[in-house]
Amino acid sequence: MVRVRPVRMVIWIVVAATLLAAPARAADDKARANALYKAGVHLFKAGKHREALSQFQEARRLAVIPDAVWSIARCHEELGEPEAALAAYQDFEAMARDATARAEARRRIVAVKDRYFGRLRVAVEPPGTGIQLDGEPVGEAPLAGPLDVRAGEHLVTMSKRGFATQHRRVEVPAGGDASVETAMVAMRAESGPAGADGSVAAPAAPRRGWSPLKAGLFFGGVGAVVAGVALHVAGFEHYRRINDSGGFTYPEKRDARALASGLGYGAYALYGVGAAAVVTSFLVPAKGRHPIGYAAAPAPGGGAVVLTGRW
Repeated sequence: MVRVRPVRMVIWIVVAATLLAAPARAADDKARANALYKAGVHLFKAGKHREALSQFQEARRLAVIPDAVWSIARCHEELGEPEAALAAYQDFEAMARDATARAEARRRIVAVKDRYFGRLRVAVEPPGTGIQLDGEPVGEAPLAGPLDVRAGEHLVTMSKRGFATQHRRVEVPAGGDASVETAMVAMRAESGPAGADGSVAAPAAPRRGWSPLKAGLFFGGVGAVVAGVALHVAGFEHYRRINDSGGFTYPEKRDARALASGLGYGAYALYGVGAAAVVTSFLVPAKGRHPIGYAAAPAPGGGAVVLTGRW
């Protein structure tokens, strides 16, 4: 007689129950999915495309229903969401077993592309130039082929180390083609004099330090503020000494107050002049540097603007 351990018996019971319950659960999911699909069809016919989309998506989650995938694509198309519609049509084409259904999916894919999308070809030299479309990287030159993009205006950005970055706006027509063709403009590096062997020496490093104007403005401004503080303190002390003393007549105290007020106003003026000088000193380029400027260089098919400068 074979003895079965209690733990092993429990495991066999659980496995058997799971195997027996799986078909029942799958059948239940299939029934729920069909009910959701039918509800979605009624909502779609009533023009409630967003609500119908939710029903179709839940039906697709529960079971493999090609018609639900097709209906998802139709909802996205009616809602003006061509990217999602294309993805759903492509999913339907991949799962459809009937050649007629696949052909219909292909026809809808072409129709959506012709209505909402266009083809953009980007040709730029030299190879390896990074290309961005509306701020998103799409690859490096040369691209494998045209890009399928939404119809409308787009911004193409091309960048490569050692070259001026170029930006081009292009209008892509629905169902049509547009192109951007250009060559990058190399940025000229400053260099020293050529040697006897024809080599070019490295550019001299800019001298550090402040120009006389920058230093004069900064330290002069600080000095003006310090002088204003001293003037303010002197006026206050003079006013306090005269006002607290009993040995002065009223006219003398009045004149002392006027003098103290004048010293205070002079201090405020020095504060303003000093602050203005300090702020202006930060706007003056340091010694050996130059303010920001730009240089324009022509290129085939367009031009480029190069910003230069060090502060």
